[in-house]
Amino acid sequence: MTVASSSEGGGVTTVHLKTLGEGKSYYLNGRASDTAEGVAIDKKRCKIRCPVWNPTDTQGLLAWLTASPNVIMAGMTPQGEVFGLVRVANGTEDQQEEASKRWAEQFGRQFPHESGCTSWNPVSLEIGVLVKIGSIHHTNWRAEALRTDLYERYQRRGEYGAPLKIERRGTATASERAKAYADSVPLDEEGTRNQNLAGAMFNIAEKFGHAALEAVTPGMLERSTLPEKEKRKVSRRILNKSAKGELNHGNE
Repeated sequence: MTVASSSEGGGVTTVHLKTLGEGKSYYLNGRASDTAEGVAIDKKRCKIRCPVWNPTDTQGLLAWLTASPNVIMAGMTPQGEVFGLVRVANGTEDQQEEASKRWAEQFGRQFPHESGCTSWNPVSLEIGVLVKIGSIHHTNWRAEALRTDLYERYQRRGEYGAPLKIERRGTATASERAKAYADSVPLDEEGTRNQNLAGAMFNIAEKFGHAALEAVTPGMLERSTLPEKEKRKVSRRILNKSAKGELNHGNE
């Protein structure tokens, strides 16, 4: 799979996804194509799209993108926004656009902007938008494609009783978001197992609340490869402090 990339000379060239690098800018909603005027960005049937969000809870959104089967790459821009490079199935240009817009809107509503509105920036899916990669947090080169066959290309007059409506999904609960975050934390790496478990539990309590921490702790302890005695000691200490509202990141 290839994408269109900006070149230093101001032109456009194709590069493989696995070569995308931090600190560089790319066109991720189209691919390089030869035209009568030269090489240009072509959106038609490009199999990737890259929406950008500006949510209040950036780590929560990154955790959900990491858990999504359709995300090839997720990370942050230098401006602190979240980007998610998503794979899109074959289809007409408008079918692909509809699929990617609905997908981006869904995550934007689950992780809103600080103003309370959706955090997804619709302009980010336009063909000429450059995305600068600040940091890469997740890659999945075998990501599944978003389905496009769900969306009609045309609505002919008289064939439909009402316009097609974009599905609005409910906001994820704190426990659901906490679980997505917890599942993304490595708890079996030698040398950092204790630190990762304690840090993840603290973050969950701080971001999602004590009830969410209680709900996901058993699963985290099951995944952790720390000795049983040490796991119980870490979890009991943080759960007790969380219940009393005594957690202080600087002391943990």
